[in-house]
Amino acid sequence: MYNSTLSRLIQVHESTYVQLWTLSIGAASLAGILQAMRWGLQPWLSPWIGKRFDAAKNQGRMFVVVLVCASSLLALVPFRMPLAVWLALLLGLQLGVTAVSTIIDALATHASSRASKLAVMTSYTVATDLGASLGPSIAYALDEAVGTSAIYWCAAGVLLLLAVRWLAPFRMPDRTIRTSTLREER
Repeated sequence: MYNSTLSRLIQVHESTYVQLWTLSIGAASLAGILQAMRWGLQPWLSPWIGKRFDAAKNQGRMFVVVLVCASSLLALVPFRMPLAVWLALLLGLQLGVTAVSTIIDALATHASSRASKLAVMTSYTVATDLGASLGPSIAYALDEAVGTSAIYWCAAGVLLLLAVRWLAPFRMPDRTIRTSTLREER
């Protein structure tokens, strides 16, 4: 959603053309520049983030912190603020997006080492591809219906809900029958 709507966000926040000092840059060009910066730094950032995640004593807590930070940045991006502050916020959000995707890749790798590798990686790839194909379509349909700000706030809410879910311990339902319960029924 973020990658496909960044130029639309810039256009809504600023205008079709953004004035940077003495330069006039189109919203799509500025979005391309920002994403090129992210993709240029990603080969160095992703391994660095991955090493920090692998070395973390509590990986779940680290993931929650990253999700809350990315959620906060997504929630702040639609607000009006000076262009320099807003661009710094977008760069921070790009770092957050890189961190979230790197950690999710690491989690998928860890899950595949414990379960059927083929099933986990196939499910992960299908989910990732489905999100990449449906995300932009859904984002632009929602943009038309509720506006750009609302889709960013909704995305922030989804990340926040995911963070809350990661705070709760994962429990399997108890399927054992207690013998004391059986005795009481007799």
